[in-house]
Amino acid sequence: MALRNWAFDHEVLEQRQAPFPVVSVGNLAVGGTGKTPMVELLVRLLREAGRQPAVLSRGYGRATKGPLVASAESTAADIGDEPLQIFRKFRGEVPVSVSEDRRRALPLLSALPWGRSKGGVLILDDAFQHRYIARNCNILLTDWHRLYTRDRVLPFGRLREWRSGARRADIVVVTKCPATLTAEEAEAVRRELHPEERQRLFFASIAYAPLPPGVWESGEASLITGIAQPQPLIDHLTAAGVRIIRHLRFPDHHNFSAADLRAATSLQGPVLTTEKDAMRLPAGTAIPLPIAPTILFNQETDLRQAILKLC
Repeated sequence: MALRNWAFDHEVLEQRQAPFPVVSVGNLAVGGTGKTPMVELLVRLLREAGRQPAVLSRGYGRATKGPLVASAESTAADIGDEPLQIFRKFRGEVPVSVSEDRRRALPLLSALPWGRSKGGVLILDDAFQHRYIARNCNILLTDWHRLYTRDRVLPFGRLREWRSGARRADIVVVTKCPATLTAEEAEAVRRELHPEERQRLFFASIAYAPLPPGVWESGEASLITGIAQPQPLIDHLTAAGVRIIRHLRFPDHHNFSAADLRAATSLQGPVLTTEKDAMRLPAGTAIPLPIAPTILFNQETDLRQAILKLC
């Protein structure tokens, strides 16, 4: 990765310029930093500013190949669970495309009505290390519970590249912070991350949708997860006074088998799952619990302006 980054920095490897502004969202660590909810927040912020966002993802875990644009008929097997979640979250009003080689999706996006509209902004999902497409704004996420400054490169830690890669970021967002984060705690993290003068630092916590009435009435639920880090959801349910009867835990992006679904139908009480897992489960198997990041210290407008300044 260090050699690859050197090659991009010295123009040995070429970056392609897209015909529209590009915002990249990614992280130094593998999985679990809240990229998809952050992409959804950026889509909302850009739309509120009158811009026209589209999303381009690798489409991890899909059974198809080549560049595709999401449609009402798309499934998780077609485009991947996270792109499908984003597409459905905005009711198909935001173009979502997938391609293992994201450069190949640019002509496809350019040919859409979106590609010819004014104010278009392309959001690259999980693309901090994908440098073949130039970007106007590079957003780096790091988990409050495991800041990249406290981590090590694989296989000794969870980092995909050296911590020095953070210098490529224009904006750093510390995700999954406690909602009660104090200014003193934030300042301690700022000192630890030590962002450059040109870099903006923000803090975000996760806000969960209200629990379904059946869960409140019974005070218990079963849980199905196939995500990298289910512990924050478990902590949220526990803090809300919900007893987890049984937890079917699977690896990230798990494709549920017939045996898995039979186990799911045997669960007692209300059955909960994540939005991402709901994209891969048959409808009605479990109740998804939507989440959304909240930018702390009333800095949501500042985040939007920081992005718009670069795009």
